[in-house]
Amino acid sequence: MADPVIAEFARPTDAMISLDPVVKATPADISLVVVGGQPLYGDPALLARLLPAGAKLDQMTVCGAQKAFTSARATPLSEDKTSRASRTR
Repeated sequence: MADPVIAEFARPTDAMISLDPVVKATPADISLVVVGGQPLYGDPALLARLLPAGAKLDQMTVCGAQKAFTSARATPLSEDKTSRASRTR
């Protein structure tokens, strides 16, 4: 299953092809990045709503837009499908 990436784009016009908004997006257009089911990066207000209360958010300016990120994860990135599968048996 893929992790979602949420971005805000201008409404398509007749002159745009369907992938134009994705191909022409800048880092400032990205509203939320989720990895392994965990929200890690995005607009500060959105990320704060999705993370547990008190989660540490670091902020930075990306292409002129204020963004936030967290390095806290409930599940380590190094955990592989094999170890997950062995726990479910």
